Amino acid sequence: MNTPENKRKRAEYVEHLNRYIQQGKQIVWMDDTNFNLFCRRTRGRARVGNRAVQHLPAARGPNVHLIGAISAAGVVQMERRRGSFTALLANEWVRRLLEEWQAMGNEIADLVLVSDNAPCHSSLEEAVNGTGATLLRLGPY
Repeated sequence: MNTPENKRKRAEYVEHLNRYIQQGKQIVWMDDTNFNLFCRRTRGRARVGNRAVQHLPAARGPNVHLIGAISAAGVVQMERRRGSFTALLANEWVRRLLEEWQAMGNEIADLVLVSDNAPCHSSLEEAVNGTGATLLRLGPY
């Protein structure tokens, strides 16, 4: 929604992002998506005079969840897993991301992690606080 409040929050996000870029911070964007492996035709073909009928199980396929982080230098971390992605799993993933960031020879204090406001990202502050990294939330969209 383009309410005045949302416009203000988006402007604040851009101001913060520009400030971090001017400070020379490394910006890393993270996001996740999921999809279901269930695939079934919804239409069939049959000879004239016959019905196209085939009974198939109603069960859906498994969910696959992807979560990744990219920076200007490329992919920082990517993970694929079956099932849903909870706030607890997101926090564990961010902790591993921070470890990987350090293993790549980067300073945690230079990291700005940009995240959306998805429900599974609701408690990322718990994973980031005390590490020296900065968590920046996207403005509402």
